Amino acid sequence: MKKTFKEITNNIDMVLFNSVVEIDYELELEEWRDYFLYSDLYSLEQFKECKENWNICEDVEFSDVSDTPVDIYQYFAIYRYDWEYISKLIWMPLYYSSKCDLYVLWVDFLDNWENLSYV
Repeated sequence: MKKTFKEITNNIDMVLFNSVVEIDYELELEEWRDYFLYSDLYSLEQFKECKENWNICEDVEFSDVSDTPVDIYQYFAIYRYDWEYISKLIWMPLYYSSKCDLYVLWVDFLDNWENLSYV
């Protein structure tokens, strides 16, 4: 059964900490499985529609790497072990702030928090 990101993180301790970027401008990328894939940015239907409207090149595949910039909406302090669990289900980058001594997960799709389903 597919779950939304909200359901996946329902029992995980994540503390909203947007001010981390004001405290530590140089978050260190701790772990990141991949770069943005079109499949991470669009549903298959949206992807096909974008190709039809020439917003995405014709020769691009759904699983190709995208250079589309992504806006980050929220930063969460999270346990590394919880992130490792999340990363097995969905692709997410994890940052580390040496100034704050905490791991930071950023969320770039608040509108899909409850609408996008994962394996």
